[in-house]
Amino acid sequence: MYSGNTSELFPMPPANLMRLSVAWADDERFLARGAQSFEKVRTAFEYAGAPMQGRVLEWGCGCGRMIRHALAHGYDAHGCDIDPVALTWCKENISPDRFILCDIEPVLPYEPNSFDFVYAGSVITHLSLDLQFYWIKELRRILRPGGRMLLTFAGTYHFRNYYGRESTIIRAINDQPIVEAGNHQEGSNAYGIAQTIGSLDIVSPGFKREYHVQSNDILGAQDTAVYKKIELSAPTTYAMLKSEKFLDRRGPILFRGSHEVAWVDGAIPDQLFLIPLSEDLTDVSASDLRANRNFEILKLVTVPTE
Repeated sequence: MYSGNTSELFPMPPANLMRLSVAWADDERFLARGAQSFEKVRTAFEYAGAPMQGRVLEWGCGCGRMIRHALAHGYDAHGCDIDPVALTWCKENISPDRFILCDIEPVLPYEPNSFDFVYAGSVITHLSLDLQFYWIKELRRILRPGGRMLLTFAGTYHFRNYYGRESTIIRAINDQPIVEAGNHQEGSNAYGIAQTIGSLDIVSPGFKREYHVQSNDILGAQDTAVYKKIELSAPTTYAMLKSEKFLDRRGPILFRGSHEVAWVDGAIPDQLFLIPLSEDLTDVSASDLRANRNFEILKLVTVPTE
């Protein structure tokens, strides 16, 4: 019977890979914290009413801190990461056919509807809001109908601790505040983002939040949220815009010809807006729309039904 000591099943990663994953290198602590974190992942899914089973993906598996415990428990678990050194180690020491290298761009080599569960510890904490939106859309693509997604993110606790760091920027998506800290090198520890659960909801269209807890300590004092992939009656197109100036009153943000099609209640410089377009606008292109002179259209993105 599995006792929690996965060193009986898999080798321990070298110190340099441990430090990249969790900032320290200690075999016993690495095993204990990994087991504890994976158990909290399982418990969070259970609290959301969906005990983990079926095919599972760890998005951002690093050198295997949690996935080694998933495999030891008998799960059909797979992992992906952007770190080629960590991925090579996992393939050579844990399993040659369960790990794939991905890029910072949101494209995964998995078939649609091929996973029942996806979980990620402290991954979106290193992605900007627009990349979060694209990645969550990609995770929705590979999840089966009704599949669950668990994300840990830097929430309320980190808002307090991010203030005062070098290169800190206060921004917002729609009306939800975020804090960006560090150099903007997405996907690395040099860039961090603290955000509200509301901002995570905004960048997760096609999902319904089922569970949220603050400071769950799956990885640090991060919040944990579980979402369920829901059925959409029709594809939904979103316009992502960025404000350039202060706007202290309600006003139109988007036009089609001379017709106003979207409004906001105010804005600050560099604020992002993710606006769902009405059904009669789902087939338009960015060239068909015009933004208010205080805003810039960044892109249009369609979230498909399945």
